[in-house]
Amino acid sequence: MKKFTLLITLMAFFAVNMFAQSEVVTSDPTWDASKQIELCNGGSFTITIENSENGTVYRLSKAGSRSIVQDLTGNGGTIVFNPVTPSLGTSSYTIADTDDDNPHINFTTSVVAQPTAPTMTKSPNQAAVCAGTDVSATINTNGSGGVSAACSDSYEYSTDGGGTWSSYTPGNIISTTGLSGTDVVQIEAIRSDAEGRGCDASNTYTWTVNALPNAPTAGDVTACYDGNAHTGSATVGTGEVVDWYDAASGGSVSSAPSGSAVGTYTSWAEARVTASGCVSASRTLVTVTINALPNAPTGHDVSVCYDGNPHTGSATAGTGESVVWYDAATGGNVTTAPTGTAVGTYTAYAGAQIDATGCESASRTLVTVTIKPLPSPTVSGPATVCANATETYTTETGKSSYSWAIVGGTGTSATASIDVTWDNSPGTTHSVTATYTDGNSCAGTGSAYAVTVEGLVQNTTSGIYYCSIQDAIDATATTDGDVIE
Repeated sequence: MKKFTLLITLMAFFAVNMFAQSEVVTSDPTWDASKQIELCNGGSFTITIENSENGTVYRLSKAGSRSIVQDLTGNGGTIVFNPVTPSLGTSSYTIADTDDDNPHINFTTSVVAQPTAPTMTKSPNQAAVCAGTDVSATINTNGSGGVSAACSDSYEYSTDGGGTWSSYTPGNIISTTGLSGTDVVQIEAIRSDAEGRGCDASNTYTWTVNALPNAPTAGDVTACYDGNAHTGSATVGTGEVVDWYDAASGGSVSSAPSGSAVGTYTSWAEARVTASGCVSASRTLVTVTINALPNAPTGHDVSVCYDGNPHTGSATAGTGESVVWYDAATGGNVTTAPTGTAVGTYTAYAGAQIDATGCESASRTLVTVTIKPLPSPTVSGPATVCANATETYTTETGKSSYSWAIVGGTGTSATASIDVTWDNSPGTTHSVTATYTDGNSCAGTGSAYAVTVEGLVQNTTSGIYYCSIQDAIDATATTDGDVIE
């Protein structure tokens, strides 16, 4: 008769031959001292025979019904029966040599219900959170049941949707910063055994993490004062809206910055995803700046008497300001300061512009260059005279600073008339020229007024001197050289 040596081992199929060249039978998971294998419902066991006899058929059968589970032929070494999943409750099995049903080994299985996993309370207790929200779970009830001697509670967590797991201590915070996805954070509460007895129950707690939107892009406004309201803006992504606050963090709900008076107006823009309610991690400062206008420049008109040279008007603006020239009081085109050489009036409009802001004065200053004509005095009086005669010459009245220039005669005057005594030099140049200053304060000299001087001729009969322009000869004149004027 063959002998079987039965050795109960733990998981690793540890076996020791009690008798030389006898078979060693082990189970996985191991049976207890009463040859009972404890399993949870759905668990399985395997039977291993070491030192099997070559060619011998070994049979695993269910006791009572004697139904064959599996026949396995020995190979002189180790053979392993297929895993067996027994029914809930207690079942009996036999391992025997089919050549000789004796000796044999009887053992039983005790199959209990799967354990109840621990329950936990989520924090926050919601299906989805925004990235950056800390999550955790605490124990609500401990696990129970299963193969009590082998089962224990454990906890794991994953931040990649269950791809990888790490041990979790209930109550510990899990950061969701940088995470996003459906059920990306998971905590699992497990009741299981570590001996392969098929005991495994779990409750999984998940959070979907919604990504945060980027902070809005600021739409700052910088304007020169014009009496109108100016409002800042912010741009967010598709499916997002802007919420306005009065502080960079915390604070109160506000509105977009807006103002009409000179000054600076600010608000902070936060992006919010409409579907998830998640808001940007930071807010964007949006500023409306309304800059003051400078005063209109001080104009410097030019009014001169014509001198053939160009003359240019100017304007003075405040410190940090520049003058901009236009060809109209409003609107118009940029031009240059008024400049002129010829007699006439030249104009341009000066606006003041602040160098730092580019803001221009609300009004412009008219600057004028006036080139006044010079007066041209005219002379009236005898154009033909006798030598040594004294004649009166006049020019326009109502002027000032009269002066006279006499060629071929003598006379002085500071008025609008002058008495000239002509010399006795017929055939030479004789003229009268007037100069005065007019009502525009311009001084002008007229053209020379030519005068013809007739020489004296002595009458041979009477001996009296006369000139050809005289109408008659004074017969009473003496013959001793008298000159008839």
